[in-house]
Amino acid sequence: MPETVKSLKKQNDLLKSHLDQLRGEFKTFQNDTMAQLQHVPVDGMRTSSPSPDAETTKSLNFLSSEYDDFSRFRSTAEKEFKRLNNCLEDLVGRSSEVSDAIEAMQAYSYQYNVKILGLPELYDQRKNESAMDSTNLCISLFKAMGVQVKDYDIAHRIQMRNASAGPRPIICKFVRRLIKNQVIDNRKEAPNVNPENIGLPPNADLTRILVVEHLTPKAQNLLYEAKRLQGQLKFKFCWVKNSQIYLRKSEDTEAIRIHSLADLTRMQTDER
Repeated sequence: MPETVKSLKKQNDLLKSHLDQLRGEFKTFQNDTMAQLQHVPVDGMRTSSPSPDAETTKSLNFLSSEYDDFSRFRSTAEKEFKRLNNCLEDLVGRSSEVSDAIEAMQAYSYQYNVKILGLPELYDQRKNESAMDSTNLCISLFKAMGVQVKDYDIAHRIQMRNASAGPRPIICKFVRRLIKNQVIDNRKEAPNVNPENIGLPPNADLTRILVVEHLTPKAQNLLYEAKRLQGQLKFKFCWVKNSQIYLRKSEDTEAIRIHSLADLTRMQTDER
């Protein structure tokens, strides 16, 4: 994904966080202010005396004027709070629209990618594996899996938080999604590949190779939550196809496409 999109997503996520915080603080201030205004004893400002003298009449007129000014202030405050709240909600909504647009851009770019886990690296820590090295390694792997790859873009290793967790994953980007789908369809062949046939030492362990679809961070989180719900509800199947996430309770039930976290919440509620 281009760095400009990553930067835009980071900035928009930060903006959303600030807006959510501002919305909460504004709501608290609004509630506190209106609560104080409601407890001002304005009704007593209009009390009258049976036979007011001049001084009392002057005081009552002053209180009446104060009451009218206070009523106008409270009414104006309520309208202004409503206006500012609507502005905040509009900004939050626009930020969410930008998030959706960024997610769509990411999803479109990622749909041409596969992610390869557990594929040993060509070199040890003394020499870095270049993008061209990774690309040739992937092409050899796919060929050994029974897929001839001619239309490809690039492949590269990505860093992991835990450097000792094993070989770094590879992101392989194709020019055509058709080739990517062929690789996904043949992914079960990856652990059976002879390491020497793809340029790796004969003792290289390929039994833990996983070839999966490359998901956006948002979709990856949704898949994580879907798998968690799968265990809770004892669903038999949870899988990804063309970047879409599905759950299925058994062979005799229909597949359920998961669009958002709200779908998972609804499923959890329905199963109770």
